[in-house]
Amino acid sequence: MKLTSYLAALSLAGLASAHFTLNYPTSRGSDHDTQTTGPCGGLSTSSSRTAVDADGFPVAITSSHTSGGFAVYFCPKSSCTTASDFNITLLDTILEEGAGNFCMPEISIPESVLSSNGTMNGTVQVMMISDDGNLYNCADVSLSRISGASSSSQCTNGTGVTATSWTESTSTATASSASTSATETSAAQRLVPALALVAGAVGLAMA
Repeated sequence: MKLTSYLAALSLAGLASAHFTLNYPTSRGSDHDTQTTGPCGGLSTSSSRTAVDADGFPVAITSSHTSGGFAVYFCPKSSCTTASDFNITLLDTILEEGAGNFCMPEISIPESVLSSNGTMNGTVQVMMISDDGNLYNCADVSLSRISGASSSSQCTNGTGVTATSWTESTSTATASSASTSATETSAAQRLVPALALVAGAVGLAMA
């Protein structure tokens, strides 16, 4: 896809939309007015946590934007409130196109991060690069190796929704065109490097 076509697609997204929602794991919430505030859309740690399988769990979102870059990060602590807390990359940036439901079916926690018995609390951060700037959603989770939803029960991809690799040239151009506040700068810089992820690696069979 040509860069000019990608940027044109971004410009068509509705500014009055709900940006994107994190459907699974259960989000802290979604406030349109504060979703550009990192690291978690301006929302504090939730009192309840979603139990997920550390060996692989789905991350499901619904986007109102026609195109955007998505990445997933993790904070291995009970209280995650700053950008620097989310220092573990679970999914390098991918380019998602098409408004609607999108699911990344097998996100896993690195073995080196888990406690000796494989259980711990943490927070999953999903970040989107859009024409509105960098957008954030977080889900507070409880990790184990025996609990959590399967990909088949939580993953739904909308008709026409696709994902491809995020090239360095596209990332650089998009990041420079988005309005990035001081609180978002460190997270935005993490999205610039190129990735070698291909669409098949995130299970993009359309529903």
